[in-house]
Amino acid sequence: VADEIVVDSAISHIQGAFLTLDYDAVDSSGTTLTQKGSKTILVTHSAPRLVRKVRVDTTALGSNDKIGLHRVDVDKVVAEPTVSLTNNATTSQAFVDGRFALRLQSENNLAVADLFDLQVRSFPSSPRIGVAPGDAARYNEALYFWQAAGEIGNGTPADEGEVDVATTVAETVQRLVNRELATLSTAGQAVPAQLTLHLLFESSAPCRLQLDTLRVAYQLATARWLDQPVAAQREKRVLRFAANRVDTQAVTVAVPPGATVEQARIEVVVGRTGAPQALPTTAAGQESPLNDAALTQKQGIRIDATQPVALAITPAQALTVRAIALGMTALAAETTLAVSLQESWQAAPSGSPLAQGTLQFKHPGRTLWGIAELPAPVVLSTQPLWLVVQVHAGAVVWLAETKSAMGTPGQVQSSANHQLPPIARIAQQQLLHRFITPQPSTAATTEMAPATQSPLQVRIGTAEVTPLQQDGDTVIYELTTALTNYLAGGFPMAGSPIVVPLTFSGFGLKTLTIYPPQLKFSL
Repeated sequence: VADEIVVDSAISHIQGAFLTLDYDAVDSSGTTLTQKGSKTILVTHSAPRLVRKVRVDTTALGSNDKIGLHRVDVDKVVAEPTVSLTNNATTSQAFVDGRFALRLQSENNLAVADLFDLQVRSFPSSPRIGVAPGDAARYNEALYFWQAAGEIGNGTPADEGEVDVATTVAETVQRLVNRELATLSTAGQAVPAQLTLHLLFESSAPCRLQLDTLRVAYQLATARWLDQPVAAQREKRVLRFAANRVDTQAVTVAVPPGATVEQARIEVVVGRTGAPQALPTTAAGQESPLNDAALTQKQGIRIDATQPVALAITPAQALTVRAIALGMTALAAETTLAVSLQESWQAAPSGSPLAQGTLQFKHPGRTLWGIAELPAPVVLSTQPLWLVVQVHAGAVVWLAETKSAMGTPGQVQSSANHQLPPIARIAQQQLLHRFITPQPSTAATTEMAPATQSPLQVRIGTAEVTPLQQDGDTVIYELTTALTNYLAGGFPMAGSPIVVPLTFSGFGLKTLTIYPPQLKFSL
């Protein structure tokens, strides 16, 4: 499920030191001992070494004898020793060579078999640390992240061999692993359950490594829709929103089973409906977006084809109306009704519509704002009006604004249109309605835009998440806390990915382009 790993530089750490190595060259594969005559042992190292101590068989020594270290010029041993050593005593004299001769100053015979111990010191040479693929045949692909030049402790200060790295080890391990994962992906191969790397500590000469701290902390990372078919997992998704109302759309974020989420983010590009929309308003001038989810009213008046219902309204100010929204619950499938605005005549609807639209509800039991579009915008004055609803098929409940009593409906006969059945008159502002005005012109929207486009609300379950950063219409949301809390509710830790609902709500939205969620997690 991982596309890559992210190595934590705040935790990952290598600390230690490359140190000198003292060892017995007699038993070393890097040293050759050759008998040269009866009195001389020719010593050949793979690289120059510092001689620390020589021990020979005491039976070979003369009285107060010394062991001479002689330089060798091609094949000729220099007669005079450069350094003379006491048998089996550590010397402080600096004799460094890769090829030299041993002789006794007494000129007694000295055989290779008489040499019991040749202690030499090797210095770390160009020490380095890297990481390579687990196959030793691919060590040539190693990436190195630490190196010191020269011989540490011999010309180069000893503290140059001290290692204390964090950021570079994190960056390099991450780069190599992600390179391996990308290679597998390009080849169409599955990611193995385990990917082996080798951490390389190297020196061009034998040395000791003192390793005090070694930590590499990482999380797996993915940017895909894990609950979708493979071909669609990396695709962006587009949600489309209804106009004139608060609309809610959803996607799902899938989390691998057993994962501990360390970070979760999602990028969203918001597409608005051009110029901001005017907020729907009541006749009294109260503005609010149409939000189906907020329609929690349990009280209203039932309307069917047997009797229209009229709501008395008096606009607080003149306004232009292009559509009428009514809060309703359909009681039957394919319910249709007519909505009209009528002047008041003798405290009743005149029967002559100023404007009229239709509504249709396809599904019963759903509570929502139904929007009746008018053929043309109509200007309403501050004179009393009636909002008349006539059901043609089915039945609805027109929801009340509040739980308070709706007053006593009166039965009246409209004398202006005797074909209308009796109308139930409802007191002012008792039933849910909103007037939708024409969209403001572009020139007029600058100051009103904040009020006419509600912020996008994003939720995981019931928990709202807030933007982490925003650049124009592109918003990145931080989901970590809300997602972790949601998962804490308890889900099976094996099998398919855990699917988490992510909802988007807003007014004045047209589309949301949503990119695959970016998850960092540990297993």
